[in-house]
Amino acid sequence: MSHFVRFLETVAQRRWEQSVEEQSITIPAQHEPPTDEPADKADQIAVWNTLLELYLTLPLSTPGDKDKLKKEENTMRKKALRLLNSETIPYDPTHALILCSSRQYTPGLVLLWEKMGMHEHVLRFWMDRDKEGTPGASVEVVQRLKVYGATRRHLYPLVLRYLTSTSELLSRHTADVAEILEHVEKEKILPPLGVIQVLSRNEVASVGMVKQWLMTRIKLAREEIDTVGKDLTMRLCRTNIFCL
Repeated sequence: MSHFVRFLETVAQRRWEQSVEEQSITIPAQHEPPTDEPADKADQIAVWNTLLELYLTLPLSTPGDKDKLKKEENTMRKKALRLLNSETIPYDPTHALILCSSRQYTPGLVLLWEKMGMHEHVLRFWMDRDKEGTPGASVEVVQRLKVYGATRRHLYPLVLRYLTSTSELLSRHTADVAEILEHVEKEKILPPLGVIQVLSRNEVASVGMVKQWLMTRIKLAREEIDTVGKDLTMRLCRTNIFCL
């Protein structure tokens, strides 16, 4: 199989000048321009689909030096990620998604979801990993929200519900929840009633947290009303309507 990989990589390099090596040597394409471009594109996709499957399969589990085996595996996975991240190498995204899922190749799976605009899938993936006990999964959820949230505001309520779904999660991410609430208020992503409904839907978020958030909103609203009222009074006084 390793010889097959080398053969297909050589075909891609010589026929289409395509490579996933970090420092590839440019070898001029040794063929005439294709007379049947659709067939040539199909050949490219077939070659790279096969290479991706091999990258995610090799090295095979054989007796030997474990360190060497791990190094070879890392090399193959890096090639797979560079292939998936390439904007010029053609491959079938659906085929790649199935491969990454069946081989449990998380970096490739997340990358494909991001490229396909499936950002909610990424968040739910890490949420599921957290339920399975994967270390750092909940941190990934928060970090991904910070990356995606600017253009995908609908993800904030999803993450807020998740972080307040269990007392253990809330205790780990109390500061994150406070930051998300502040952002939701600032950007007006949810009305106050919507936030209250999210926080009070179970017994995880304490009454104190709901009360504190609500009292802060009421205080800010009163200050805004007072400011508007004073401004209106001054305007009326200037026009001698109110101050005779």
